[in-house]
Parts: sequence; C-alpha cells; structure tokens
Amino acid sequence: EAMSRYLKDVKRTTFKADKRDPEFQFYDGATYTMSAYNVKPAIFDLFLAVAILGYLAVVYLAVQNFHFLYSAMQKLSSPKKLKVQ
Repeated sequence: EAMSRYLKDVKRTTFKADKRDPEFQFYDGATYTMSAYNVKPAIFDLFLAVAILGYLAVVYLAVQNFHFLYSAMQKLSSPKKLKVQ
C-alpha cells in the first residue's frame, strides 16, 4: 500500500521459495522496514567519466607539448621592431 502511493507499477505476488535455494532468507519478525532510494542514472557517471578523461587528456597534451606552447607565447609577447626608412 505504501509503495503504491509513490510508484506506478506496484504488484504484489506471492510465491513459495525452494528450501534448497540459498538466495532467499526468511525472517520471523512481525514488521520490517524497507527503504528505497532514488539514485542518479548511470549515464551521469558515464558523462562525468568522459569529462574527466577529456580534461586529463588536455592536461597531458599540454605538458607533453609544452615547448610548442612556450615558443608560441614567446613569439606573441616579444616586442616587434619597426623598420625606419
């Protein structure tokens, strides 16, 4: 009843488990609390992993090709001489 208030597809099924099946564990208490949590989808983890991988790839390439970046920055920051006629 409680789950049907918050979920769309709630079905109650009864079954009898095989006694040899270790997958089921039965309890003898009267009441138990069930907790359900809303978790983020797996696509978020995939997107986050791709973003981190892209960032690390850019940092790696910048470190490996630092001499190109350094020479380009020197050319841009060096003062230009004017020709006097």
